[in-house]
Amino acid sequence: MKKQKLLFLIPEDESQFSRELKACIPNILFLNDNVWNNRPDCRGGIEQCDSGRAYLYGGDLSELPTIRRNVGDIQGPASGCVIQFIRSKVVDEELVSGEIGVGFNASDTHMKEFVSQVWKCLLRCTTTGVARADGTIDNHFCIGPAAKRQACADEIQLVDGGRIIRFFPKDCPPQ
Repeated sequence: MKKQKLLFLIPEDESQFSRELKACIPNILFLNDNVWNNRPDCRGGIEQCDSGRAYLYGGDLSELPTIRRNVGDIQGPASGCVIQFIRSKVVDEELVSGEIGVGFNASDTHMKEFVSQVWKCLLRCTTTGVARADGTIDNHFCIGPAAKRQACADEIQLVDGGRIIRFFPKDCPPQ
């Protein structure tokens, strides 16, 4: 089973999302990327990850599958039992979209429930849909309230990193 959403979030939005996740899923872990020196690098929230990727894990850290790589560091999973969160980033006043996505076995009831809870939190913390320049709404995206405020104030431009298309919050179209 696969699930994915494209995101426009700034650190303030990530922080709000992380707080919502911790309130809903008290045992959630925020992994700073999926390659570490000696052990998984857990952080207090997505916004505290210094890499462009965070992984959301809803299990016991001792049960996180890892392998030791040839160079000596440890690598954790990128899918299956974790949800990958690729962070949005600001580049030259453009907010380049990020993504949240997961692929997992549909018969894994624990993972199915974890994914469902994470998506409910995401939808509570964001608005679904952004507008293209022609006014068409693209519901593949979610935008956080802080990113939306900045985009409406023309402080940042929303750009899809994969296609280099500009978007606008759906209730403040281009002038």
